[in-house]
Amino acid sequence: MVPLDDWLRGPLKQWMGDLVSPEALHREGYFNPDAIRLRWNEHSENKWNWGYSLWNVTMFQSWLELEKRQTMQPRPLRAPLRTASVGS
Repeated sequence: MVPLDDWLRGPLKQWMGDLVSPEALHREGYFNPDAIRLRWNEHSENKWNWGYSLWNVTMFQSWLELEKRQTMQPRPLRAPLRTASVGS
């Protein structure tokens, strides 16, 4: 098994804490910030293992952040494709 609960309490703690902060959750509006914060606190204090359910929320929040960054960047213009003539 993947030691997800340990990673979320260790090397990924700051990253995840930022993504599930009440401000981030409120700004996006998909999750109840109070409920997620309660689970995050219980998990990070090693009172309960909410690792897998928190991971799902974190991945969704991370995807939203990535989508926002990508849609804010202008897309480069591409030259039209040229097709080669057969036999020339």
